[in-house]
Order: sequence, then C-alpha cells, then structure tokens
Amino acid sequence: MAMTGFTLGHGGSNKPSTGHTNTGEGDKNYRESLMAEQKALDFIRASATPAPKPSTSSSGGTGGGSGGGGYAAPAAPAFDAFAAARDLYNQQQSAAEALYQRQQEQAQAAYALRDTQRQQAHDASVAARQNAYNDSVGKLDTQVNQGLQENWVAKMMAERNFGQQMSAMGRSGGGAESSLLALENQYGQGRGSLERGRTDAMADYRLLLDQGLAQDAQALANARADDAIAQFETQNSIEMQMQQARAQAAQQQAELLFKQQAEMAARQQSAYNATARNQEQATAKTAEASAKRVQDAVSGAAQAAYKADGTYDVDVFRNYLSGRYRAGFLSEDEAAAALAQAAGVFR
Repeated sequence: MAMTGFTLGHGGSNKPSTGHTNTGEGDKNYRESLMAEQKALDFIRASATPAPKPSTSSSGGTGGGSGGGGYAAPAAPAFDAFAAARDLYNQQQSAAEALYQRQQEQAQAAYALRDTQRQQAHDASVAARQNAYNDSVGKLDTQVNQGLQENWVAKMMAERNFGQQMSAMGRSGGGAESSLLALENQYGQGRGSLERGRTDAMADYRLLLDQGLAQDAQALANARADDAIAQFETQNSIEMQMQQARAQAAQQQAELLFKQQAEMAARQQSAYNATARNQEQATAKTAEASAKRVQDAVSGAAQAAYKADGTYDVDVFRNYLSGRYRAGFLSEDEAAAALAQAAGVFR
C-alpha cells in the first residue's frame, strides 16, 4: 500500500480507514493488537513529560531519548605566579585609587567648611549693617515726626490766639488776613524743613549701608577667589601624584601582561581545539541517536500497522507516530523524517 501524503496530526482516529476490510481471525488479531497499542499509547500520554529542549551545543531536534552526551568545559588554568602578581597589582592600584579619592574628598570638605564659615561671617556682617541702618532710620523718623507734631501744635496755638492778638494790636480786615497768611507760611516752611532733613539723612544712611554691603561682598569674593586658587593647586598636586603612580603601575602591568601573552594564547588555542572536538563529537552522537529514534519509530509503527492480510493500516501507522511525537519520544523533525522514510519504503 502506498503511504505518501501523510501529515503529522495531533488527533485522528485509531480505527482502520473505511477502505480496508478485516474479517475472521485476522480481523480479531488486528483489533486485539490495536487495543493493546492504544492502551500503551494512552499510558505514555498520561505519564510522559515534555520533550527536552535541544542542546545549544548540538544541531537538529531531539526526541524523548538521550541525544548524545555533552562535553566538559576546559579546565581552568592552574595557579601561577603571574596571576598572583597581577592580583597584587590590582589590590595596590585599588588602594592607591581609594587614597586619592579620600585626599580629594578631605580637601574639598576643608574648603567647603571654610567657605561656609566665611559665608556665615558675611551674612552676620550684612545683618548687623542692616540692623544699624534700620535703627538709624527709626530714630530719624521719631525725631522728624516729633518735630512735625510740635510745629503743628504751635500753629494750632497761634491760630487760637490769633483773634485776641489782632484786637490787641488794633488790626482788622486786610491786615489780619496778611498776618494769618504769614502764620500758614511759617508752618509750611517748618514742615518742609523737617521733611527735607529726613530725606537727606536717609540718603546718607542708605549710602553708608550700600558702601558697607559692597565692602562685605568684595571681601567675600576675594576670599573665595583665594580659596579657589589654593584648592586648584592642592587638587593639581594630588592629581599629579596619582598620575605618576598610575603611569608606574601601568608600566608594571604592561610588562606583566607581555610575559603572559604567549602562555594565554596557547591556553586559549588549546581550549578552542578541545571545544571544537567536543562539539563535533556531541553533534555526531546527537545525529546518531536521532537517526536511531527515527528508525525505531518506523519499525514500531510498521509492527503496529501490519494487518493479517499482509497490508498496513495507514491510520494506525500515522497515529502511532503521532503518539510518539505527542509523548515526547520524537521531535517534530524526527516524526516528519519517519513519515518520509516510511513513505519511501512502503510506496
């Protein structure tokens, strides 16, 4: 019977196709064989675990069986004096870097503390100058306001006694009005003089305050500029020392690495060769195991599908392979290869 056109399904009936007839003893034997195979497949499906993933070191899919042993990684190189010297160099380099970092941090912390103290002194001086200014302005306002009040009281007293004074002096009419106008002018001149005095004094106070604030700001700026120069010189000195240490250590490291170069290259080549051999062996074992699983699957399917009349049941054959695939004994590629092989044999 030709077996071309097979597909690997996940379902399908285990019964013979309607195109085949089985009678008598052959039919009975076939049914018994099919029931036994079906029970075995049901047990496999219930107990099987998922098929293992293909190994990254081998090619092709793997089935349920082991696909050839893996290979051991190359052993680590033995301890040598060069490795110990390199580790010591790395430790010394780390210690030097840590010392450099501490020196930088300590220098920056010292300058930051000094700058904070200078800023605090500057702020205190500014506050003192502002307080002095406010105190002076407050006293000035008190004096001027008192003078204005006295000037106003004098005016009120003069206006109250103005009529009696004019009668005593025999003045009336235009003369009285002139005297009253003179009184108003005198009050206005006094008030204006007091206000001008306040304005002039406040301008002087403000000038003194601004000059003092400017002096404080300039002193702080000068101090910070001096600190910046000193900090730069300190950091530059620390950096120069660190660069010298790095250059010396780098030279030592270069000499050490030069001595190790040939030995490292030889070890790497040896490890590469061993890895390549192991990969080839693993690939060959995997391919051999895969081919054996395919052959075993074809043989098992043929035995299960063989009928008493000497023919093969296509559905049984296909379902057998499908069951092996679902149970994890065959990969998809291996199941397809089994179908193709069977199709060529039974065509």
